[in-house]
Amino acid sequence: MKKNYFFLMIVLGFCSCKKELSTEISNTNTSTQVDVYVAGADSLGSDGGIPVYWKNGKPVYYTDGTGSYVGTAGEATSIVVSGNDVYMTGYARFCGSLRCGDDGMFWKNGISAYLNLPTYPNSLAVSNNDIYIAGSSGYLTGTGGNAAYLKNENKIDLPSGSAGSISTAIAVSGNDVYVAGFEDAVAKYWKNGNPVILGDASKNSEAYSIFLVKH
Repeated sequence: MKKNYFFLMIVLGFCSCKKELSTEISNTNTSTQVDVYVAGADSLGSDGGIPVYWKNGKPVYYTDGTGSYVGTAGEATSIVVSGNDVYMTGYARFCGSLRCGDDGMFWKNGISAYLNLPTYPNSLAVSNNDIYIAGSSGYLTGTGGNAAYLKNENKIDLPSGSAGSISTAIAVSGNDVYVAGFEDAVAKYWKNGNPVILGDASKNSEAYSIFLVKH
């Protein structure tokens, strides 16, 4: 009788483990559908590119609000999706009677706003409905340029020397703002305006992206 009882306990234990294992394997096989957004430019057969993003492979072309494509050339440089809102930065070329020039662009759900943008917005972040944009003015490759970013419509300059600096990427965590870039061909980033040097001053280095991982 004792042997039968012992055998029954082993069988029940084995069945229980097998059920748990089956449940664990089933959970790992579940899939989640994602939407893929990619920002860039599409020439549409013309000489200049048109700012565009693709959602799951389908293009959405950006216009000036009147049905015409933005400027004579341009591209989208960064995109962020938050809930049902699509935020995008880029630039477009506009030609007047005297000259052609590039203007930085920002769109929220297809509606454009200038927001005192740099000529070439490089990176975009959205946190608690605040919009952060890092970029360059095109000429910031020599002396006189200064890395900066926008928080909504407020420009915030980042400390740098006299050699010129460029901000290329931005990330936000809580109240902390991180901006990557370089100054005088030396990679660095700024945390809340405080610079952290990454590259060796005796060698050329540049930083183009930044990502935060919480611990």
